[in-house]
Amino acid sequence: TRQEEISKISGKEEAYKENLIQAALKDAKGRQIAKISRRAGIHAYFFIHGFKFLKNGGRFGFIVSNSWMDADYGKDLQEFFLKNYKVVAIIESKIER
Repeated sequence: TRQEEISKISGKEEAYKENLIQAALKDAKGRQIAKISRRAGIHAYFFIHGFKFLKNGGRFGFIVSNSWMDADYGKDLQEFFLKNYKVVAIIESKIER
């Protein structure tokens, strides 16, 4: 069961509190919904946490470093995306790399 749902989430990576990390990986009943390495950036946890609040068909956009795309911890995050999101696009800037 999802918590209160909203139709859009967007943001820019900032410093979030440790409690987001703990809450992000569990559903409303306290069951683990994702496995992410502690080496992952805070944005990885926000991707998972944000999923719990989206309505079906809602959109999720977030501007973050692309380091998760080829890091070891990124594999678990990519699997979470494929299982839980309909990925329309991932836009990568070659200038930032």
